Amino acid sequence: MSLRKIQTFEKTVNDVAHKVVIYRDLEWDEFQCRLYEDGKLLDGATYFTNDKADAIGTARAMFMVASLDDHPVMN
Repeated sequence: MSLRKIQTFEKTVNDVAHKVVIYRDLEWDEFQCRLYEDGKLLDGATYFTNDKADAIGTARAMFMVASLDDHPVMN
C-alpha cells in the first residue's frame, strides 16, 4: 500500500486531540479520510472516495463533528 498524506486538520478540545488526515492511496486510486482521537485511529471512521474535492469536504465535516464537545463518537 502506497499512501501519501494530502492534508491534515487538527484541534484539541477538552484535552482530547482530534485529527482528520486525508491520504491518497496510489495503488487503489482513491482518497482516504481517517479520524484519529488522541493519536488512535477510530474503528469505522475512515471514508473512501476517488474524488479529491469530496475527500476534502468530507474530512472537514468529520473534523467539525469530532471537534464538538459532545460529538457522537465520544458518547
